[in-house]
Amino acid sequence: MLILTGAGIFLEIKFKEHLFRHLKARLFWALFWLAVTLLWDVYAVPNRHWVFTGKGIIGLYIGIFPFEEILWYFVVPYFCLTVYEAAHGFMDHKRRRRAKIK
Repeated sequence: MLILTGAGIFLEIKFKEHLFRHLKARLFWALFWLAVTLLWDVYAVPNRHWVFTGKGIIGLYIGIFPFEEILWYFVVPYFCLTVYEAAHGFMDHKRRRRAKIK
């Protein structure tokens, strides 16, 4: 998760692509998706759709969820959206350069 977070931050800085211009928007969407996914987890974990076996878990729990599970729902969407925005910005830059050449 550290690698994904670091890569996301690097892409934001390198391509000057920010997911949200304001911290409030970032927090709103992060907490919104956290709530949606935790609702699913509240159903899935007791019904044994998946389990947290203890291997690779540091042992810190928030309710029935390991800390890593909650952190996962912040890191992965952030990384995926950052890659998407960086690729979009990169392709726009290439299109503008091609338009100047023609």
